[in-house]
Amino acid sequence: MLFTIVAAFLLYALVADRVPGALIGKALNPVRLVQHVGFDPGAVFASPLAVGTMVVLLFVFFGQLLFAAGGGAFFTDLAMAATGRTRGGSAKIAVVGSALFGAISGSAVSNVATTGVITIPLMQRGGYSPRDAGAIEAVASTGGQLAPPIMGAAAFLMAEFLEIPYAAIAAAALIPALIYYYGLFLQVDLIAGRDRIAAVPDDSLTVRRVLAEGWHFVLPLGLLLWALFWWGRDPEDAALLAGLAVVAVGFLRGYRGVRLTPAALLDAFVETGRSMVDLILVVAAAGFVIGVLNITGLGFALTLVLVDAAGGQVLVLMIMAALVSIVLGMGMPTSGVYVLLAALVAPALVQAGIEQVAAHLFILYFGMMLMITPPVALAAFAAATISRDDPLKTGLAAMRFGWTAFILPFVFVATPGLLGDGGWQAVAVNTGLTVVSITAVTVAIVGYWGRRLGLAWRALAMIAGLAGLPLGFLPGGALWHFAGALAAIALGIGAWLTRRRGGDAIEGGTQP
Repeated sequence: MLFTIVAAFLLYALVADRVPGALIGKALNPVRLVQHVGFDPGAVFASPLAVGTMVVLLFVFFGQLLFAAGGGAFFTDLAMAATGRTRGGSAKIAVVGSALFGAISGSAVSNVATTGVITIPLMQRGGYSPRDAGAIEAVASTGGQLAPPIMGAAAFLMAEFLEIPYAAIAAAALIPALIYYYGLFLQVDLIAGRDRIAAVPDDSLTVRRVLAEGWHFVLPLGLLLWALFWWGRDPEDAALLAGLAVVAVGFLRGYRGVRLTPAALLDAFVETGRSMVDLILVVAAAGFVIGVLNITGLGFALTLVLVDAAGGQVLVLMIMAALVSIVLGMGMPTSGVYVLLAALVAPALVQAGIEQVAAHLFILYFGMMLMITPPVALAAFAAATISRDDPLKTGLAAMRFGWTAFILPFVFVATPGLLGDGGWQAVAVNTGLTVVSITAVTVAIVGYWGRRLGLAWRALAMIAGLAGLPLGFLPGGALWHFAGALAAIALGIGAWLTRRRGGDAIEGGTQP
């Protein structure tokens, strides 16, 4: 897919002066094109390649060191100890464990391959279908690219594009990431209640025991956070310090029989190199596109075309941008997708009046959705290989479990309070409205709130939840959102009271 896109842009550059309409560009001959793309600092050697080789490389190495020292097992055990003894504990282990693992690795597919071999069979034994087990793991692993403190390579590229500290990107992404995982966690919990899926029958692990054996992993993670957010160091410096801390504690102390050794350290170097090959090729290839956009003037023309096609309607432009993001990203790593979208789509969103950080997070979310969106859902397909289910159907199930990721970008663009803007009151109010609304829609999707819900009750919950989302696009604005949220709360209380009266199902607010 990436090769096709790059080839199309290079071909355009050679005939740009003969393209009719608004997309006409500057005339170029092949020699001038090669000189610009190959040697200009605004093309192949632009900031994405620099960030990949100087920043992302060190974070990938940090992650490899952490896992070589037993950090992967530590995160999984911590998730199992924290959630395993609740209903649907096997799926909650997958959600929490993959969130912890993914926040460090930042790669959805590698997250699935690493944690999925444990969590997917565990979910199947617990009572989840193979399809749902694979979908839950795919969605949980994909969310790691949105979850601070690391968020994957795309977040560092975003900081470079916007020329702002990485800490500002992480802070803006925190609340949406928490809501993303809340929606997924709630859905697996409600499914467990509806289908009577029990806890994991293992009392051997406790949070205290896991922390007692693996407390040393907290030190490099704490050092990373301190260096990034309080000391104000550059991301590459923070990653290097955290990596050195892993080496120090990893050689001194092991976890459940796994200890960092010279051979494991050498393997971490090798695996880092292997992991970086694809990323370097992707960002370098994306540099071809950036170079063509700059030298032909196509970047400015595409922005005008998208804005004109939307007819001045921001919502229409956002929907167009979301579709373009998903289509362009099929079969590509998220980092490469982000670089392309930051050059092709984000300028149109900013031109339409959307704040820069919100616009770039918007395309990051939808670029990330390619991991769970058929026909090329890489994370879902990797999970389906482990669960031995149909990959396409697993991808469709993943879209259902990850539905919040498709709506959250519209919410935080319309409501900057979710990104931490506007004071704590705005943040609290808009976060509360979003959480209540997502709860109502999730209950409607699953059809369970203490008891199975009938179609009428589910329809009312769906309507109330959608109305309560602070999108800002409905007539009446805040009035509709508060009314929707209050209606959702009233429906939840009504369902709870009906359950207390012993109703086995709730249909239209009455007990059958």
